[in-house]
Amino acid sequence: TAQRLQTWNRLALVELRDRTGRVRHGVRFADRAYRRDKTTGNVEIITGGPMLDEPWECTLGVPYDARRAVEAVQWCRWLTGGDEHSAQNLARMFATPLLEPYKALTYVLYGRGGNGKSITLGALRDQFPTLTVAVDAARLLGGPRGGTGSFATEQEATKLQHTLWAYDEDADE
Repeated sequence: TAQRLQTWNRLALVELRDRTGRVRHGVRFADRAYRRDKTTGNVEIITGGPMLDEPWECTLGVPYDARRAVEAVQWCRWLTGGDEHSAQNLARMFATPLLEPYKALTYVLYGRGGNGKSITLGALRDQFPTLTVAVDAARLLGGPRGGTGSFATEQEATKLQHTLWAYDEDADE
């Protein structure tokens, strides 16, 4: 509701009043960072300077490894059965909330069991436990277990705050 939104805004302002830096939208490795340049729309690689020392949405404490990046692309190809278009979309699923201007973009992994969805999402959750959350989509959308505007729906929506990736392991195909 509008009243609750004002309360959250006030709380955010109080919490941020003493903060000198800002959290950068992108991903940072130990030796570089990636972000989308707002003016050109291109992905920018930052390899030094004060911006690299600022907090980032996702920080990996290891240097960027080109060999591992190639392995990741090969893994996406294997997981998608060699379909290059699907492999590129799978790779984008991980980067989209970090490199696109808005996090409202959605990717859907679907299909019958045994194709690696749960393994992929479990690995993502294990690697980034504070940025990945399991949700109940039916409850989130006010379905049979939620109800429009119900407390359960609001609680489910609260799980999405401060996360980059959300998934529902039990969603219907």
